[in-house]
Amino acid sequence: MSLSAEQIGFFRSNGYLLVPGAMEVDLCARVREMMWQALPPGASLARNDVTSHVGPFPDADRSADSLHFREGYWTLPYGNTTREPDACHTDGHPFQLGVVGLIDDIPKDSGAFKVWPGSHKRLYPTFQLRYDQPRIPYYDHLPSFKGIVHTPEYLAEIEKLNSDTEAVECWGSTGDIVFWHHREAHMAGHNYSDVIRQAVLADFWKTDFDHRRMEPAQGEMWRDWSAAMQASDGRYSTTFAEAQRLG
Repeated sequence: MSLSAEQIGFFRSNGYLLVPGAMEVDLCARVREMMWQALPPGASLARNDVTSHVGPFPDADRSADSLHFREGYWTLPYGNTTREPDACHTDGHPFQLGVVGLIDDIPKDSGAFKVWPGSHKRLYPTFQLRYDQPRIPYYDHLPSFKGIVHTPEYLAEIEKLNSDTEAVECWGSTGDIVFWHHREAHMAGHNYSDVIRQAVLADFWKTDFDHRRMEPAQGEMWRDWSAAMQASDGRYSTTFAEAQRLG
């Protein structure tokens, strides 16, 4: 797959890119079939019984097996419930480029991946490291603090993004994919529809990533990316932005 200058420019400016029809529809159907076939015996979630598709996932249907349904990949409809506000976050594990693949049609309001456009540029300088994050280990006798160490600047910027930036819902058709920058604020959308949100997620990084992940988050944020990305002026048309669900 090769990207146009406009696609590269949009990604550089907004931190995400929706690419229609990037995956083969037949392969998407095969993955959906594998997911249904991999449910545990006696699962309450039944393919032909839409009344069983309302979330949350029953504990008996949960699995750490990547072939099973997982929250965040497969989002069940919420049912008759009050709408919730959007709230963004960033991922804690180190990677460079995220990809969301739509293996079924995902209409509006059905749990599609959501991004806060341009947030990667605002959040990147608030991190201590370019790709990774410092963590505090858990100790039984010291239970007050554990996990990722966020800077005060990061926490303040996340709060600002939730109040001053409207999230973009990356709904689409079977075979579409979404590229997104590793520091882009995002969330799994709320599913107020009557269909299961079915998607696959993947992370990508360069071969020397294990060394680069500990570099300070300072300087040019695109220096590890392609020459085309580094040279891009970030321009795109209004028509293109509309096709990207922006505006």
